[in-house]
Amino acid sequence: MAGTVELDEGPVDYVRTGGPGPVVVLVNAALSDETLWAGVAAELTAYDVVSLVLPLGAHRRPMSEHADLSLRGQARLLADVLEALDLREVTLCFNDWCAAQVMVAEGWTDRVARLVLVSCETAANYLPGLPGRFLGLLGRSRAGPWLGYQSMRLPLATRLPLTFGRMSDRPLPPALVRGWFGPGQRDPRIRRDLRRYVGDVPAARRCLQDAERSLGGFQQPVLVVWGEEDRVMPRAEGQTLADRFAAGRFVLVPGAGTLVPLDQPVRLASLVRDFAGSRGWDVRGGGRDESGGGPWSTHP
Repeated sequence: MAGTVELDEGPVDYVRTGGPGPVVVLVNAALSDETLWAGVAAELTAYDVVSLVLPLGAHRRPMSEHADLSLRGQARLLADVLEALDLREVTLCFNDWCAAQVMVAEGWTDRVARLVLVSCETAANYLPGLPGRFLGLLGRSRAGPWLGYQSMRLPLATRLPLTFGRMSDRPLPPALVRGWFGPGQRDPRIRRDLRRYVGDVPAARRCLQDAERSLGGFQQPVLVVWGEEDRVMPRAEGQTLADRFAAGRFVLVPGAGTLVPLDQPVRLASLVRDFAGSRGWDVRGGGRDESGGGPWSTHP
C-alpha cells in the first residue's frame, strides 16, 4: 500500500506492507528511494514493513520552501513521520545515509525499539568516501546538482568511483537508476531540496560529532551490519559505531559493498527478521554471526 504523510515541511511518501508482525521501518539513502530496500521488504512477509522516501534527492514531490532539510532537520522529519503514522516499537533501519545518531542525541527515539545501521556514515566519514565528497562538491553551487543529475543519464556514469562504482558489489540496474534520478532531472525543486541537504557539510559533520557522544545512553538493542567488501564505509568505523552503543553488535555480510540491501537482500532480511523478532540481548554475552556462523563482535 502506497501512501503519503503530509507534514508542514512537505509530503513524505511511503510504501507499507501491513503484515501481521512488528513494525520495521526502512529508510532510504541519499539519492535513492524505497526501491533500495525492495528485496529486503519482500522477504519480511511476517512484518509490517514501512519503506520511506525522505527528501534526499530521489523523492518525487518537492518539499516546502521553509523546510529544514539539514541533517538535523531530516532527523526531525523522520521522527515526525513515525509520529504521524503512529508507529510504535519500531525496528528502524538505515543504509548509507544515517540520522540515527542525531535522533538519539535529540531524544527523538521514543517510538524506536531497535536500530539497524547498515554500512552507514559516521562523523569521521561524512559525507562518506569519494561519492560523498563528490556529492558535497556538487552541492556548493546552484548548477552542481543539475550537472550531477544529468550526468546520470549516461550508463557508464553509475560505474564510476565518484558515483556508485564502489558502493555496490555489482552494477546497478539501469531502471533502478532512472527511477532514482528521474525526479531530479525533471524538477528543479527536487534539485533545490538536495542542495539544501548537502549544502553545509561542515555543520552536518559537527552535528554528527556532537551526537555520537550521546550514543552510550541509548539502551535499546542496536545491530550494526557492514558489507565485507565495502570500499566507501571503512570497516573500523562500523566496529567503532557498534561499540559506542550500550547494546551494540557488529556483523559482516560477505559479498556486499555499501548497498547491502541491493547486494545481499536475502541475507540482510534474515538478520533484520531475527533481530526484529528478538527481545534484546545481553551485550556482554556470546552469540553467533547470522551472516557467516562466526562470533558476534560485542563489548568485552
